[in-house]
Amino acid sequence: MLIDFKKIKLEKIHFVNEKNINNNWKSIDIKYDNKKLEFITPLIYMPFGIENEYNNYILKLQFNGAKNNTNSDLIHFYNFIEKLEKNIIEYLKIDKIKFKSSICIKHNYDNLLKAKFNSYKKRINCKINSNNYTTIYEIPKKTWIKCILYIDKIIFNEEIYTCKFIIKEICV
Repeated sequence: MLIDFKKIKLEKIHFVNEKNINNNWKSIDIKYDNKKLEFITPLIYMPFGIENEYNNYILKLQFNGAKNNTNSDLIHFYNFIEKLEKNIIEYLKIDKIKFKSSICIKHNYDNLLKAKFNSYKKRINCKINSNNYTTIYEIPKKTWIKCILYIDKIIFNEEIYTCKFIIKEICV
């Protein structure tokens, strides 16, 4: 169920179905009204292209204008991500230090949100909604985009907890 991030009510987020993944890793599903938590971002800056990190394809999205209060949409979006992660930390009853945030704090420029692509056999699974581009590789760096993101689970062991924002679609 796609929803504007501004309309998401954190109290409607539920954590269900804890299960073992492998060795000492576990997962907990994240649900919003019993569905996957899926939302659209405001227009957000893509300063770089696709990166490969630990065999995952990622995209860093910048909260451009949030630090100097010139982009109210990205300020609201940044605050939403922070509140969502805080909600997860409170649910898990863990120390904030154990939670690996998807927000990359930068001191000299605006913070970044690290989002992951689903992929299979090194092929990225992401819909591109654009009149000018057909694949993610064609979209140039330094482009303003909107994304449909979702989070569906928390992954953890005894030392680290995280949830990944997955890119489902990019609108250019």
